[in-house]
Amino acid sequence: MKKYILLLITIIFICILIIIIKNNKTFAAISDPSESEQSTSIELYENDTIVASRRVYTYDSINVTYGIFNNLIENDSTILPNKQYPVSYKVLNSGDWPHFLRFTVQFRLYDENMYPITMDDTIDNYIKINYNTDPNLWINYYTEYTESSGRNVFIYKPVVNPNNISSTFIESISFDESLMTAIKAKTTNNNDIAMDFKHNKIFPQIMLQVDAVQNTHAESAIKSVWGIDVVASDSEITEVLS
Repeated sequence: MKKYILLLITIIFICILIIIIKNNKTFAAISDPSESEQSTSIELYENDTIVASRRVYTYDSINVTYGIFNNLIENDSTILPNKQYPVSYKVLNSGDWPHFLRFTVQFRLYDENMYPITMDDTIDNYIKINYNTDPNLWINYYTEYTESSGRNVFIYKPVVNPNNISSTFIESISFDESLMTAIKAKTTNNNDIAMDFKHNKIFPQIMLQVDAVQNTHAESAIKSVWGIDVVASDSEITEVLS
């Protein structure tokens, strides 16, 4: 009789142990970030193709950076003066929380040794970027042009909710015909006046950075992350104060 009782106790103990092990496995599966945890995530689209993205499994601010110019001349190194090269850049909120977006464009020209070139006039006279400047959507709160570089910073006013995409930011890029003369003057190959960046060894660099910040306590979050004062609710940024 004692043997049967001992056997029964052993069977019960094994059953309890199996249940505990199964539950632990379940808990382990639930803790897998790729399956259960919410994320902050953005995807940058160029002409409907994802060219940069980032995802973190926290409620955080994030950014992505992308070099525009390389794809612009992928199939032809010669840029036609005054031609409008159509491009479309927009951002998808592929995460789980609403975010505000900031777009920063920096551009300059480099010589064959990758040193910045100082032009005779400010660089925006040579590189023309056609931004979407709809005042209902965008705040251009910082612009700086020098003879060697340019920088534009825009805030997208509406919050971008999960699975929603921003309006188009840049619509086209062109290069002024005066750049041909400038390139000729700045290179050793003075007989070649074609605006051929590869042959003349002049390299434009156009960089786009997109920053995303939470919409909860938006004013303090933007001050902390972007370093600027704004007037904002959880659905829109209406003004940049500084």
